[in-house]
Amino acid sequence: MTAISDEIRKLGVITSPADSSMVSLVIRLAKLTGFNVEPLEIEHLSSLSDVDALVIIGTDRVLLDALQVLGEKIKPILGISPPEYVSFLMPVSFNEIDRCLSALAKKQYKIVKYTRIKGKVDQKEVVYALNEIAIFSSKSAILIEYELLINGEHVWRDRSDGIIVATPVGSTAYAFSAGGPIIMENTPVLEIVPVNSLDPLKKPLVIKDTSKIVIRDISSRHPCEIIADGCKRVKVKKKVEITKAKTPVPVIKITATSITKESLEKKYALIKEIQEIPPSAKYILKVLEAEGPLSVKEIAEKTLLSPRTVRYSLALLIKRGLVKKLVDLRDTRQTYYEAVTSPWKNEVKSIREKLEHFKLNSR
Repeated sequence: MTAISDEIRKLGVITSPADSSMVSLVIRLAKLTGFNVEPLEIEHLSSLSDVDALVIIGTDRVLLDALQVLGEKIKPILGISPPEYVSFLMPVSFNEIDRCLSALAKKQYKIVKYTRIKGKVDQKEVVYALNEIAIFSSKSAILIEYELLINGEHVWRDRSDGIIVATPVGSTAYAFSAGGPIIMENTPVLEIVPVNSLDPLKKPLVIKDTSKIVIRDISSRHPCEIIADGCKRVKVKKKVEITKAKTPVPVIKITATSITKESLEKKYALIKEIQEIPPSAKYILKVLEAEGPLSVKEIAEKTLLSPRTVRYSLALLIKRGLVKKLVDLRDTRQTYYEAVTSPWKNEVKSIREKLEHFKLNSR
């Protein structure tokens, strides 16, 4: 397996502020492997320097936050995920960093380019999404009305909880929970999923990714908003135009496993995991893993689920030992909920041991 890009010599290493200890360890390993390394903060990525590739450490949320800041200035990305974290976007486990960096230095990798979409809101602000762009009321469980056009042709007018436009990568995320089909990665299509439509005949659509999607005449009893990849929110007054973005997201793949086989295995693993608990509970668990402790109100605001659904899902997650309840010592009336296992639990110690072993072997 050979690289399809120029030699990678300089790495930009990105992480969230909460994981700063992890990035320092990765930087040291990368330097020992022979790379030039530049530490980068997500907030300053808009002025990206001349690095050859980006190393992003964390959950999918860290990557999605970085992509929002990067805009069109995207370099090949190597995603490093926490142990036991199911991810399509961060394919390298944290305990395999040394093997991964060695393969990268030997050019034993491929670059897979993932489609992303661009949304233009009311002819003004532009957002990008690797997974999906969704439109909902800013208040949970409130219907919206809209008209859908594809390539200038009227498709339907609908009343529903919302509408999702997803990429193949995003087809296993929120769109899947809303009833959309799973699409093989890099299939040249997009999917449109109405969320809880009042009309049972309104079903998900799969269309060419060269199509121009227009969602207009958007209205609701409360202000509506567009949500890109769950991390970028913009108020919408009347209209959103969605098209395939010119710049895809290039992801570095170290493993020699077939891309299609790897994709299916991960998607089947995700489906099995989702089947064990309701989609709403799975979604809440992922939000808690990414965001840290949250109250019921905060979870409802971030997920757009009703407070009743949030409480029911939290009860299931607590029963399974996946979430624990925290009481604010300053105000015992306030309760927060936290994912039980931190993604980085025990990894600092193991990676330090790996680093010392790497040093000895490189002498």
